[in-house]
Amino acid sequence: MHGNHGAAVIYWIATVAEPLPAVVGISGLGVHGSGMIPRRCIAVFLTGTLLFAGGTLSAGDFDAGAEAAAEGDFATAIKKWRPVAEAGNSVAQHNLGVIYRNGLGVPINYEEAAKWSLRAAENGHAAAQNNLGVMYSYGHGVPANDAEAARWYERAARQGHAAGQYNLGKSLEEGKGVPRDLLAAHMWFRLAEVNGSTRARRARIALEEELTAKEIATADDLSRDCRASDYKECNLNKPRQE
Repeated sequence: MHGNHGAAVIYWIATVAEPLPAVVGISGLGVHGSGMIPRRCIAVFLTGTLLFAGGTLSAGDFDAGAEAAAEGDFATAIKKWRPVAEAGNSVAQHNLGVIYRNGLGVPINYEEAAKWSLRAAENGHAAAQNNLGVMYSYGHGVPANDAEAARWYERAARQGHAAGQYNLGKSLEEGKGVPRDLLAAHMWFRLAEVNGSTRARRARIALEEELTAKEIATADDLSRDCRASDYKECNLNKPRQE
């Protein structure tokens, strides 16, 4: 069983930009060049209602890890979160992926990061799905694979995840792992923008230089339909204006 509990969670919300140089923290802090997040940008803690593993694992097991991580004691956080993650909790799995990806309290280990990010992603954690896509884009812990990256970006995007929507838009704009489709790219940029991504807004404005007014109107219709359906009916094959 899973239940609800308020606790802290680390989020590494990474976004990919041409030529895959940028990583952006959820707070909006970013760094260009290496694709790594500086330590001052990594440990971003949010308080909210999160799932925790039930059964023999109490809320205290998760919270103890959260408190340790908030104090910078990631070695203790790993010890507390690992059994929660092994029990199937996607938040703990995601947190471990972030820790190993960025070397917090442990050496950087892309393979371990990919393992935990994959588990969280398969359990439906949107941020983990986006992060796994980024790892496929960079070839960190997994073979570089643009098609697989785009697949995970789309899964995050269809949960309303702004970074996943932006990354999917970039994949569609550049034809990386998916056929190039500027109207679909515009749609996802618009959706990411509505969900708070300023980077997506800039990308959309730049992309509109390549589109006609009718194409922009069509893409906007697509984005409205997609959002109205809670991202379940994003019909990119509907008849389009010429």
